[in-house]
Amino acid sequence: MQKASTREKGGRHLISKNKRFSDINSANNEKYKKRRITLKKNLQQITVGKPFTAILYSGDESKRNGDVSYPFRCDSNFYYLTGFCEPNAWMIIFSDGKRINEDIILSRKKDKTKELWDGIIIGQRKAKTDYLFDKAYSTEAIDRVVASKLEDSQYVFFPIAERSFSQRITRWLSLLKGKKRMGIDNPGHLGDLSRVIENQRVIKDTYELKVMKKAARISAAAHREAMRISRPGLKELDVETALLQVFRNNEAYEVAYPSIVASGANACILHHRASSRILQKNELILIDAGCEFNGYASDITRTFPVSGKFTKAQKLIYEIVLLAQRDAIQKIKLGEKYNAPHEAAVRSITQNLISAGLLKSRSVDEAVEKQEYKKFYMHKTGHWLGLDVHDVGSYNTAFKKNMVLTVEPGVYIRPSKDIPREFWNIGIRIEDDVIVKEKGCELISREVPVELDEVEQLSSL
Repeated sequence: MQKASTREKGGRHLISKNKRFSDINSANNEKYKKRRITLKKNLQQITVGKPFTAILYSGDESKRNGDVSYPFRCDSNFYYLTGFCEPNAWMIIFSDGKRINEDIILSRKKDKTKELWDGIIIGQRKAKTDYLFDKAYSTEAIDRVVASKLEDSQYVFFPIAERSFSQRITRWLSLLKGKKRMGIDNPGHLGDLSRVIENQRVIKDTYELKVMKKAARISAAAHREAMRISRPGLKELDVETALLQVFRNNEAYEVAYPSIVASGANACILHHRASSRILQKNELILIDAGCEFNGYASDITRTFPVSGKFTKAQKLIYEIVLLAQRDAIQKIKLGEKYNAPHEAAVRSITQNLISAGLLKSRSVDEAVEKQEYKKFYMHKTGHWLGLDVHDVGSYNTAFKKNMVLTVEPGVYIRPSKDIPREFWNIGIRIEDDVIVKEKGCELISREVPVELDEVEQLSSL
């Protein structure tokens, strides 16, 4: 376990200040421009030097109820390429295949009345200068601007899987039909922009790795705090509150996903939300929680005893899961297939469940082939991590440097006649965030303990 490098007090992990996801720092926006340049190069390879237009939308505000909206969260692809976080904004990239290459942003107009109620609107001048675009227009000009670019394009790229987006593209293309006799044809090729960006996003750059390490440190601090305060008599919701306090004290103002705080039998429900259930003596609590910091997700799971000491049965299952995680981590290296860690974890868990008498098969190969382990281990061993907690990227690939993923084996034992009672309602998962390196990998979430004796020591304070 890495030793924590920062001081803690009163549930706070005192990490250096940083700006929240929606804050503007124009001095750092060069990275978004570089990503757009890379995207253009990738699109030029696809179009073989022919003119193209690529279009993305930041997203709409969504109503929660009445006249109350959910907090706006920008589309991840849009943010990745712009750093711009307002709703109702458009990004257009145009290339004539030769000399003209334009980055265009369309966003809300300045409105003093709306700003009085909801805060500052960036406006077109700052959208152009601070975010390093070639041109900027108000959102009201979207039809005119897109139509002018489509007239000169043979390819148009957009997120094909988004139905509302496809409908808009169809409408824009239909506007060009009336100009056919003027020698203007519709673009002949439609391309999925999401797939092109996905291949770019799955390899993290230096800035992304720095932010993700920070997110992991904050989340690790929150998990340590949860281990310290958990005791019989507290509610699951009390533990969730402690997690959120550490997140926000360190300027991680959003969660990467709804926190899972599951005690006792609830630990065998994979996506259990914190409830008013009271923590009991001699049971386990499983916490799967991660903050979102500057737009990037962290994702950590730890399972520990409420009373500070594992029972004999709990200890056995914990050691099985921890060993499976170690075996999976050994497979995370350059050139190894993505599924190799999962296969290693499955084999490890199956072997040890047979040894413990919880699986009746004599042969590990037979038990794996028949998927008998799925009675106790029914999910995959990890996923890509980045701007989304289940980040973009193909799972039919080999590991490359600076990919980031989770590794999270688990064992969940529900009451059953063929299972000894001391194992009932034991649910254990251990999850860490991992960067693929030149040699092996780096675990960036190990500032929260994972070894059995260290877990017991922290949870018994």
